[in-house]
Amino acid sequence: MGSQGPLGGPQKPAVPQTTIARFTPEEMRNIQGDILLGLPKQSQRFWFFKIVKNHDFRQRLGDVIPLITTCVKTQNDREAIRRRPRREDCLHMGSINVAFSWEGLKKIDPAKFKDSTTGTAILDKHFEEGMEAHRLQLRDDPINWNPKNWTSWDGKKDGEGKADTKGFEGKNIHGVVLVVGEDDRKVQDQFDKVASILGDSAEEVIALNGKVRPDKEAGHEHFGFKDGISQPFVLGTEGWGKDSHELPGQGHVKPGVILFGREGDNEEVDRPPWAMDGSLMAFRYLHQKVPEFDRFLEVKATSQVSSELLGARFVGRWKSGAPIDIADRQDDPVLADDENKNNDFVFKDNDNDPANPHSRCPFAAHIRKTNPRGDLPPGNMSVERIIRRGIPYGEEVEDSERQTQKTSRDRGLLFACYQSHISRGFDLMQRVWANNPNFIVNKTPRAGVDPIIGQTHKSDTAPADARNATGMISINADAPSNQPPNFFDMGDATDEWVVSRGGEYFFSPSIMSLEKYIAI
Repeated sequence: MGSQGPLGGPQKPAVPQTTIARFTPEEMRNIQGDILLGLPKQSQRFWFFKIVKNHDFRQRLGDVIPLITTCVKTQNDREAIRRRPRREDCLHMGSINVAFSWEGLKKIDPAKFKDSTTGTAILDKHFEEGMEAHRLQLRDDPINWNPKNWTSWDGKKDGEGKADTKGFEGKNIHGVVLVVGEDDRKVQDQFDKVASILGDSAEEVIALNGKVRPDKEAGHEHFGFKDGISQPFVLGTEGWGKDSHELPGQGHVKPGVILFGREGDNEEVDRPPWAMDGSLMAFRYLHQKVPEFDRFLEVKATSQVSSELLGARFVGRWKSGAPIDIADRQDDPVLADDENKNNDFVFKDNDNDPANPHSRCPFAAHIRKTNPRGDLPPGNMSVERIIRRGIPYGEEVEDSERQTQKTSRDRGLLFACYQSHISRGFDLMQRVWANNPNFIVNKTPRAGVDPIIGQTHKSDTAPADARNATGMISINADAPSNQPPNFFDMGDATDEWVVSRGGEYFFSPSIMSLEKYIAI
């Protein structure tokens, strides 16, 4: 990654250090479309299922495989969208992908899919043990994993008015079908095809429906911030998908950082044949308390730091997507819309004010915590990356919620990301970076937790740590009213604005693996 000036000036586009062959159409037909290119979506359903009749399921899965959207089909769909005469024209497209938990693979064939001690597994302990086994390490509050404690839930309810689902507790989930489309009706049509084929061989554990937010909020998550701006460029995908070349500041990864068995996968030679060209998906059901978040910003705003600027400093970007490392005092929508500039910065070069190193981007800002460009050795950021494929869910904030400043409807983010190593991907970013008050390392004072996704629970009984971040109010070291960059109290864990309601790790297999090893 090239260098930039202290005020966030342009850096030279990254130059690949090795030559990676471009993926061929044959190879891309073997890879599920959501992994490398991202399924085009306006609406999406995550259908989490349990295998009830194993032999029947494997037989029927063979009829589902032709419906699965590959990278080639995804490329063709995106090209058709680009060429449509009018943006508002609906092409009635739909896509399907499928993935399995480790419990699901063992259910399918316990002799074939064994744990790492046999040498036949994927060699990822997080995947094999499941997210629930690691929820305390992730600092999730176990209470929030229990569906009976979901105070706002818009899905099926029992006789007591509580969520009628097992959620992500226990080892009930064997797999997930991802169904996307241009509208809810297309998603339902696609899902009905899969459900009709699988029949009674599988049963629903929980279904979660997401959709792109309406009108000008499209592309923004529910707090209002533009999402999905910073994704790594995967070498070998030149000419494929909407990101056909690496953009300034984007950073690149070898394909093995995302796909098993490819160059850049440090377990490349030890992966079992059925893992090749597959990827691990981490899924999180993240409930967002939008009215409470907005109220907090209003209450904590100062004469120096407006609520809009404070929110931007929490995230590291303005709601438009403009990075505060460049646009540090006011929003810059033109910068936000320029893909050649809105990612073109590194953090370390702006820590040049010994009186207040937080004067531009705070150490704990969300995008700095989860993508610490320049804060770590360059080699780290070439392997410690994920590809995010989440989507918002739930309705827009209602007037009654704004008046009471309290959430009454379920909304948030259905977070999904792909990587070949969960320990170098999602787990690292959530547990080691976002939740860790001492990361970014070697900063004085210490950074504090990520104010957006940081979790602070320690055990089922122990109280949560204080949710503090450093330097959120510190803007201008020369201003008489400036506050020093000390800890900024965000309230205790009951005031978290992003609440994890659970999740799971899944293996998204190649088409070859589905045909040869999983279906019969």
